[in-house]
Amino acid sequence: MPVRRASSVPTRSDDPREQSIVDRITDLQTTAGNAAATAVVSLVSSRRLLSAPGVLPAQRAGTGAPAPDNTYIRVAGDITATFESGGDYGTLQTYDAGVISYGRHQATLAGGNLYVLVKEYVSRSHGEAATALAAYLPRLEAKDVSLAEDQTLLRLLRGAAKDPDMHKAQDETFRRQYWVHSAAKAKQVGVRSALGYALLYDTTVQGGVKYRLDEAKKKLGGKIGDVVQGHAITEQEFLLAFIQARIDAGIRQSERDQRNGAALVEQAKAEPDAAKAAALRRKGERLIANGKAMLISATKTRGPTWKALVESGDLDLHGDASGMVSLLGKRSKVKGLSAGATIEGAEAGSSGPGAPVPHTGAPATTPTKPTAATVGSTPRPGLDGGSQAALAAVIPAVTGLAVVGAGSLERVLRAVGLDLAPIVVRALAASGHRDVNQLTNVAFWAHHPDLTGSKLAPSQPRFKELAAEWVHLRDAM
Repeated sequence: MPVRRASSVPTRSDDPREQSIVDRITDLQTTAGNAAATAVVSLVSSRRLLSAPGVLPAQRAGTGAPAPDNTYIRVAGDITATFESGGDYGTLQTYDAGVISYGRHQATLAGGNLYVLVKEYVSRSHGEAATALAAYLPRLEAKDVSLAEDQTLLRLLRGAAKDPDMHKAQDETFRRQYWVHSAAKAKQVGVRSALGYALLYDTTVQGGVKYRLDEAKKKLGGKIGDVVQGHAITEQEFLLAFIQARIDAGIRQSERDQRNGAALVEQAKAEPDAAKAAALRRKGERLIANGKAMLISATKTRGPTWKALVESGDLDLHGDASGMVSLLGKRSKVKGLSAGATIEGAEAGSSGPGAPVPHTGAPATTPTKPTAATVGSTPRPGLDGGSQAALAAVIPAVTGLAVVGAGSLERVLRAVGLDLAPIVVRALAASGHRDVNQLTNVAFWAHHPDLTGSKLAPSQPRFKELAAEWVHLRDAM
């Protein structure tokens, strides 16, 4: 059956991102409804929606002309992506211990995140590539090393890299799997700078962030701000101790991988079974390649880059005179940040160099941990009526939209890469709602309208993932 198009189609926009969004909205009637799509098209056309802070997503490397956000998460992602893949969503290799490493941040089969990534992509896209990749999910989950030789899978992954849904799946997977964790660790040890957040994120992607933090604390006698023998540990001192611990660990890992890899290659020579010998030799060769790459990373690229950035004192990552951050061993540079940078783009400003403040003007108090009154029980937003009606009530105040409910609008927005949560939360805060947990509930429901008004319980699917997202939203308030 032909899909009905939205009846209100704006004239073409000079902004290619804006026009791309308009074009995609007109194809969403089957999932969002004609009224919702028409309303959003109208808003996009009038620029009321795209001009709202934090709504239009940043363009990233490989998706068009660069237009990066002034946020910690953007610059952290760009630095790590440059080290991992040059920023290319389609980078794929099969030569090291990851078995298959794919994407902008190199999700690996051996580490399990290639499965998580492909599962995220399949849930987002209904294209031919996603349908074909869905059949591989059981083998990806099982970390089947023979997949490295499956040319059909490799071709599908390379082809999917052209799909904007794959870009979103990669960005969301690494935000959820790594950024949320590293940002929480940064807060725990008193990191406030963009450089500190980026360094911890990059270390979390490579592995071992907890151990490196413990080693830095042991060396200095505490975390940032702790007073040791009459001296308060500065962030720069702590980051220097952290990166030296990471360099030393990388060298140790390199030596171990190369030693173990060589032993496997020798073992393969004595193995009479040809198939077993080939598997041992391949595993050994991958370990050796991984060890060599780790040594380069520790001593020539990542290690020296992070150390030089910390020693330079550019904790805000403003970059050189042209606003660019140089990475050793890489031809391309990363666009730095400017004054007023925030952690993820929804903060109102900065309370000091490189330091975020709560979103929406909420009191700058230490947020409480999720309790039975929040994650574990029915959340209650700071609005009369609660649930879906509460969300719908605040949308018109911000976007001028009064014709669709929050659920329908949210499905349209998320489908085209727009985020409603910052708009809703800012509107609530401006109306006097300042309770951090209540604002977090509303932001969470904006991302998950199907869960509005319901409790998160340990027995439900994806509980840990959803609870972690709630905590991440709360910590960023």
